[in-house]
Amino acid sequence: MLMLLVLQSRPHPVSARCTSPGTSPQVGGEPRSGPGGGRGAGPVSLGSSSCKRTRRNRSERFGWRLYLQLMVVTKIVSERRWAATFRCSTAHALLPYINTPSCQAAYNGDVHRLYTVLCKDATQLNVQEEYTGDTPLIAACRRGNLNVVKYLLQNKANVQLTNKKKRTCLHYVSKRTFTVLDYLMIAILMPVMLLGYFVMLQKQRKSVELMNAVLNSGVDISAVDYKGNTALHYVCQKKSSRLVPLLLQFNAKTDIRNKEGETPLDIATRQKFTKIINMLRKTH
Repeated sequence: MLMLLVLQSRPHPVSARCTSPGTSPQVGGEPRSGPGGGRGAGPVSLGSSSCKRTRRNRSERFGWRLYLQLMVVTKIVSERRWAATFRCSTAHALLPYINTPSCQAAYNGDVHRLYTVLCKDATQLNVQEEYTGDTPLIAACRRGNLNVVKYLLQNKANVQLTNKKKRTCLHYVSKRTFTVLDYLMIAILMPVMLLGYFVMLQKQRKSVELMNAVLNSGVDISAVDYKGNTALHYVCQKKSSRLVPLLLQFNAKTDIRNKEGETPLDIATRQKFTKIINMLRKTH
């Protein structure tokens, strides 16, 4: 990331270079004519003040661009700091309690190790952790490990199993969102040939592919967790406009109320996300 900022700080070449007093700029490979019309008569000098102004303007433009980038990054960090801290602390808190080899491999995204574990003991496919009740499939969905999820589904992992929070693998796919690191990467790369935009698109496509894989496995799309939330509740909370249509295509129920008395439409209305509101209203 620091390298990208350094590269951005390099001045852009200009078509007419600043020259020192007493010399004239070259236009099309020919020296400019002087006032008398002759080739060498009276070379035109740009002057040192003009050069300094050009450099100063260029530096000011770069300074403002860097300032705006830092403002965006600061806003993102301030908005996401507590949620990210909680997610990271939860993830690290879970690691000591993941004792089964298959869940460890799924959580870490290690398909090769998972294959080795299942070859030795096939019962590890649907084993549940003692502390969380997570299965390998739920562990992989927590981390968004698409290759592991596909491998487990190919081996007929049970998608209906729930953990101690009564959540299925679909709940965790629906709860996934960009991390602070993702937002920082997007914000920093955005001015560089729109690389941040392509990074964002790639992550969104991965989320859609992960959701499709789980939905096509026959999971209970209307399962509720200990808060009474379905997968549709969570995608509305996360404003995941790409995932809402997928759930609606699989006939997700829109009238289920959670323990706070809210339907997915109530959540979308509260958050004033018009696009999702329109999608949900069309199903009524």
